Amino acid sequence: SQCAASEKCTSTGNCEALSCYTGERIENHACVPTCTGIECEGSCRTDAGACCADKWNAGFESCTIASISTLEGLAQDSNSSQAAEFLEKAKTSQTAGLLEKASAEAEIGISYARTELAKKQGKKVDKALEILLNAEGRLTDANYSGAAAIAKTYNAGIEEYQDFTMIAIAAIIIIAALGITAFLLLKKRSQGAGKKQAREYSSDMVVGEFENPSLLQEETQGKKQPGKEKSRNKEEEILEKLKESLANLEEKKQPKRGR
Repeated sequence: SQCAASEKCTSTGNCEALSCYTGERIENHACVPTCTGIECEGSCRTDAGACCADKWNAGFESCTIASISTLEGLAQDSNSSQAAEFLEKAKTSQTAGLLEKASAEAEIGISYARTELAKKQGKKVDKALEILLNAEGRLTDANYSGAAAIAKTYNAGIEEYQDFTMIAIAAIIIIAALGITAFLLLKKRSQGAGKKQAREYSSDMVVGEFENPSLLQEETQGKKQPGKEKSRNKEEEILEKLKESLANLEEKKQPKRGR
């Protein structure tokens, strides 16, 4: 005999009622899947995603996180302990089929590695580390998309290092140099004005020599040097002696003229 549509024929030739699982239907005396998408976690998924370790991951095309490979290279190059830590976390989450969590952990690790590289280049990374701590907080709260988004903004916290001590020293040196330059310019102008006044004064003295000869004589005597003064005194003494000798001769001649 022929079995009904809801029955199947056994090996003994008897008809047996079919009992299908959820998501299956009876077709041609057999249970066939009714799901036209992907069977995952006991249900039919028709939305885009990947079933990894029997866990549904919406929006993922495969069970492999590409950013984990990127993190492996950066963790080695930067030698960052935080990057290495998040690399292991991301791998564990990927194996467990938790792709969104693994992706967030990989992004945080990548940001830690790049922050460490920036630090080695002499840049200031304090604010970047604060951003990554905030991302870790979102990760703890299971806000994986938020954690990944925050981690990607780490670069906003990297700053060029400014040594304010060196800037202050440079400023002092510049100010001192300007001060010295200004002093030398003023001194030069002052010396130029002094020379001009001296020339004018000398001209006045030359003109005034004919009007008041004693003025020039007093001025000249005031500038005599000690050696020249001694020489002039000796000359004056010799002249005085000569005058006395001449006077004596005159006195001796006068009596003879009287005779």
